[in-house]
Amino acid sequence: MSIEGDALKRFRQIKGLLKEESLRPHGDHLDFGPFLKRIGDSMPAIHPDLLELDLKKIRSTMGEVLKILWEDPGVRNQQGAIEGLMGEDEVLKGYIRALLKRDFDRLKGLINPSDPSEETVNIFIYLITQSLRPTLEVIKSGLADHLLNWEGNRCPICGYPPGLATLREEGSLSLYCSLCWQVWDYRRLRCPFCSNEDPSTLGYFQVEGEPGYRVYYCDMCHGYIKTLDMREAFPISDPEEESLKTLALDILATRKGYSPKTWESL
Repeated sequence: MSIEGDALKRFRQIKGLLKEESLRPHGDHLDFGPFLKRIGDSMPAIHPDLLELDLKKIRSTMGEVLKILWEDPGVRNQQGAIEGLMGEDEVLKGYIRALLKRDFDRLKGLINPSDPSEETVNIFIYLITQSLRPTLEVIKSGLADHLLNWEGNRCPICGYPPGLATLREEGSLSLYCSLCWQVWDYRRLRCPFCSNEDPSTLGYFQVEGEPGYRVYYCDMCHGYIKTLDMREAFPISDPEEESLKTLALDILATRKGYSPKTWESL
C-alpha cells in the first residue's frame, strides 16, 4: 500500500517541523492540576477553558506549515482564501475552542461566512489541527504516567475518537487518537466507537496479499477502524504515517457500507 511520493514527503516535513516545535519552550500556561482532575473523573484531560494558548506561537507554526503545503500546486492556488480565514486573535481562538470542544458544526459555521470552498475549509481545519500539535505533545508528555488506567473509547487527552488500532503479540489491543495520536489500551472485543460487545455484530476483513492489515467493523454503529496485527506485520514507528499509507483500506471499508469515525469525518 502506498500514497503519492510528494504527499508523503510533505507529511514527513510537517511531522519533523512539529516535532522541533514541541521541543521548544512554550508560552502556553499549562496547569496540569485541572488536567489530572478531569482524568481522575474519567473525562478527557483537555477542555478549552483550561488552556491559555500562545496564539503568537500558533500563528508562527501555521505559517511554517503553510510554507510546506504551498509546495502542492492545488493548495497554493487557494493561498489567498486560506490566509484570509486566519482573522484576528479572537477569531482564531474561536476556531480552536470549537475544535477542542469537538464541535465541528460550530467550527464550520465560523469559517463559512467568508464562503470558502469545501476543499479550502478542509485544508484550513487541517492547518489548525497541525498548529496545535506542539502544545498537545507537551500535554501528552506531562500526563504520560497518569493514563495507565484509562478504559474509555475516546482519547484520554483530547477526547477525539481513535483513528487506528494495533494488535500486539499477546493479542491485546491499543488505540491511537485520530487528532493527537495518543495511544491507550482498549478491550479487544468491543466497538471502539459505540462500545457494542455483541460478537454477532462485530467482525473484520483483510485485504488479500496484505498480511497484517485488518479492518474491524461494527454492524451496530457501522463504524470501522483500521488495525495493524503486529503478530503478522512489521513493527511501526509512526502510526499516523501508517494510517496515511493505508488509505486503500478506508476506500474498501466505505464501499462495504461502513463509515469512518475519525475527527476528519465529524
